[in-house]
Amino acid sequence: MFNASTYYSYGAFMTFQRQMKETFSFRRLLADLYLQLGQYEKGAAAASRGLEKYPGAVELYLKRAEIYAAWGRLHQAKEDLELAIHQNPDEFRSYFELARLYREEGSEEKAAEAIAKLYRRQPESPLVCYWMADCHYRMGQNEEAIRLNDKLLELENDDPANYTQRADILIESYDLPSAEKALDDALKLSDASEIHNKKSYVLYLQGKNEEALLELQKAVSLDPEFELHPTYLAASGHIYKEMGMWDLAIDAYTKAIHASPGNPRLYEFRAGCFYETEQLDRGLSDCTAGLELDAGYAGLYSLRSGIYLAMKDYANARMDVLKFLELQPGHPGAYYRLGQILYKDNEEDAALEAFDQVLSAIPEHAESYLYKAHIYFEQFESEDAVQNIVNWSLHLDKEMPAADKIKAIETLDGFDESVLDRAVERLTGMYGHQIYLS
Repeated sequence: MFNASTYYSYGAFMTFQRQMKETFSFRRLLADLYLQLGQYEKGAAAASRGLEKYPGAVELYLKRAEIYAAWGRLHQAKEDLELAIHQNPDEFRSYFELARLYREEGSEEKAAEAIAKLYRRQPESPLVCYWMADCHYRMGQNEEAIRLNDKLLELENDDPANYTQRADILIESYDLPSAEKALDDALKLSDASEIHNKKSYVLYLQGKNEEALLELQKAVSLDPEFELHPTYLAASGHIYKEMGMWDLAIDAYTKAIHASPGNPRLYEFRAGCFYETEQLDRGLSDCTAGLELDAGYAGLYSLRSGIYLAMKDYANARMDVLKFLELQPGHPGAYYRLGQILYKDNEEDAALEAFDQVLSAIPEHAESYLYKAHIYFEQFESEDAVQNIVNWSLHLDKEMPAADKIKAIETLDGFDESVLDRAVERLTGMYGHQIYLS
């Protein structure tokens, strides 16, 4: 019948028949076209008709799950992925897509459960091992993540991605020298721009700013377009800021804002530079611009409260720090800022409460004791003032010799001599002969 009705060769007919089978009578291709057009209902129907003709076809379950996910019907998408896993328990794409959907819902534990099922079936697969290590990393289980990455590198030591994964885990564990070594190992396999960029970040975290800047320049030499990317611009801004090169930092952040004007963090970075260089009005403007983009950005309220405090605008400083505390309840740094504001605004009892909140979270916070000492001194509570001066000196620096702590007390401003002498006497009694030996 075919030969009588067409001019195709027998080989062409066999090719066409193979294509029919591989695409499930073209239902998978039709479903994909509808997906690309955003016609999700028609796409799901096409995949369903394919499944009627080819029951249990994993590719059709995967395609329909993709359509359901794009359509926002995540429950149905997950059901199809579970059906795909049932049909072929060793098809890794089903597990990976299921894990991705759980991550979209913010359920990292369920994502890890899905990958763990696959890992139990394919424990020697480098790809599966990589994903399992990634799950532990995302859940903050860094020791387990490193253990699996060790195994991964035994299975596959020639893929730079495996070393960059190791670096990510070590960065999270704050083992920065080891992270740097892992990235050097990755660079031996692939002299890639993104690896140089990550190494720059690791060097920056270690305070190796000049080396970090050189790594950024290497990244740009390999990918010239990276020089215009907000990531590069922000990273160079961070490095210049650490080096105290404020004009260059501000310029880098300004370029980053032009490249990505909808990113409130960039406004925060530049506002921080303006604050440090006492360009308070410009810092205030950047904080406000960032909050217009994201009214729930706690860091910008904190920074703006600091700027208002520097401008002696205590009312606005207080409003912003209280807004920050709404977003970040119990934050000791915010209570310290609030205590400073209340102290400047002559609300001493409220300031004491704020500093007590700091000390309940961080008992060794020296500056809170000093503020309390000033308040008690001004309230003529000399005994409390003396004790808080002593507490301040004790927590100044654990490695500081006792004699240096005595000198620190003696040079304090804002107290009369009798209070300082009593504080020195009390501290000397606590240290005993160590003072004189020193």
